Amino acid sequence: MADRPLMQRTIVDLEAMFSSSPTDENVLVQLAAELKHRNVPRALALDQKVQKALNTANNSGSQQAAEEPSESVSRLKAILAKARAKQAEDQQGELWSEAQSATASSVANDATTASPTRTPKPDALLPQHQPPASSEHSMSVEDACRILRAKPGATWGDLEMTRRQMVQTSSPANTTLLSSTERSKLLSDARRVNLAYATLCDASRTFIG
Repeated sequence: MADRPLMQRTIVDLEAMFSSSPTDENVLVQLAAELKHRNVPRALALDQKVQKALNTANNSGSQQAAEEPSESVSRLKAILAKARAKQAEDQQGELWSEAQSATASSVANDATTASPTRTPKPDALLPQHQPPASSEHSMSVEDACRILRAKPGATWGDLEMTRRQMVQTSSPANTTLLSSTERSKLLSDARRVNLAYATLCDASRTFIG
């Protein structure tokens, strides 16, 4: 009959089909459809094996279907994490460029507005008596000396080397593995170092003038 394609098969044939394809869902479905019409002990025993194999196959398919969305979500999270890290790195580079541009602009403006006799020479000594800071900076000379670790009698060459070393710690090459909070703090410290240097420059010009 059309609805029982395995009707003419013996129980031995059915057992052989199951043994050769225990995980083939199509074969298992055909066997289950035929065995429900048979009541001999071997047929009942085989039917139990077929039903167990079908349940295992169904559970495996459900588990795989549940895992696939989870893997997709994991891949999406990994892509988003990389994108956020790249964005943070780009922002760090922009902040570093801004800090360098601001420092270069400040030095250029000082060079343009200052007269030759008021520009400190590289080997000039810091003033022994520290005059008040220029009104264009919001930092006192005492704070500037403390930040740059400057002492009376230090040369401008020593001062410039200290400034470069302190500012260099906030460069992108040195902050790649730091958190955004730590990078922001280093940039803030670098700006204070540059402001301290500018304050001492103004104080020296005032003293010399």
